[in-house]
Amino acid sequence: MSRRGWIRNLIHQVLILSLFAAGLYFLKDTIDSRPELASLVWLKVLFWGAFAAFILLLAQFIQGSFFGYTMERFDPGNVDSLKRLAGMKKFILTTEQSQAARDMENPLAELIYWLTTEGYEEAGRRTMGLVYERPVNSVFSFAGQKYERIFLIYLPMPNVLIVDRLLRESIAYIDHRNEINFAPINHLFIITDMMQPEEVTSAASGVVNFLLRIDEGSLCPWLLDTKYGRLFYPLDRSLIKRSHRRRQNRFRKSFLNWLTRDAQEQDITISADDNNDLDIQPAEVTLRAPKISSAEDIPSKGKVADEALVETTAEVIAEPEAEVFAEPETEVVAEPEAEVVAEPEYPAGGDVIMEERQ
Repeated sequence: MSRRGWIRNLIHQVLILSLFAAGLYFLKDTIDSRPELASLVWLKVLFWGAFAAFILLLAQFIQGSFFGYTMERFDPGNVDSLKRLAGMKKFILTTEQSQAARDMENPLAELIYWLTTEGYEEAGRRTMGLVYERPVNSVFSFAGQKYERIFLIYLPMPNVLIVDRLLRESIAYIDHRNEINFAPINHLFIITDMMQPEEVTSAASGVVNFLLRIDEGSLCPWLLDTKYGRLFYPLDRSLIKRSHRRRQNRFRKSFLNWLTRDAQEQDITISADDNNDLDIQPAEVTLRAPKISSAEDIPSKGKVADEALVETTAEVIAEPEAEVFAEPETEVVAEPEAEVVAEPEYPAGGDVIMEERQ
């Protein structure tokens, strides 16, 4: 049931169920009050068939009332639809998880580290992101080795068109890759730290509306908003197998647990830094978040450089410059000119003049 006009839809369904229940009560009372009708078998079958239909309608009404978001297709261009999507609490991370997501300096590198700890190995690099796979243990060995595949990508400025293109490219890659490594369970994990929450919510509508089912398996997209602490994923998962839904639930739980554990490790690292135990910390930070351009951040984070070290470094850098540029100019340029120009002229010229006079 859509959230738009939900009061009107609720009243209509309550009226229909009430009329249906009143009809069933009247039919049952009529059958019980007349013995000639109670002896008719087909009338009893008709009554119990109508009662079964009433139970189905009642179950659908309950599902539509409490889980109505599964029936709505969010419109990325509708402000009201995006407000309803942004207000759904199931996509909002806890305070601790949100803080841990914001504290990630290099989210892509840290998620790569998490995947490697979970047993995933890099299988390729495509336009839809880094491809990671890991074998899945199966009870039935004759079925062949199966894999679980994850596409990991960082998008600084996502939108619903880019998300749709990534989904189509991922499905095409899955169809081609399954000939080599068959992976019925697939994930597309998108990371963004965009400053505009409305744009992120608009892009998330493409994730939330996706129905997951593909040929020979499923593809579950995820959108992690590290700036505002949200994790979007599809709402309607009724078209895929229960085993796939359970695996997706475990994947989400594993990521959130790792995110919380990562925050606890940062607290332990900070406390160790206060105790001047600096031998293990740099290796841990390098493994968890390897950054290429981090030279400028080292003095401010580690608090290791002092004024004496800076002055020493300046002196060491300044001395070689004076030696390299000063000495070669005086030796190479001055001496050879004096030898070549001055000495050969007089002996040669003098000999020529004496021979002519003789």
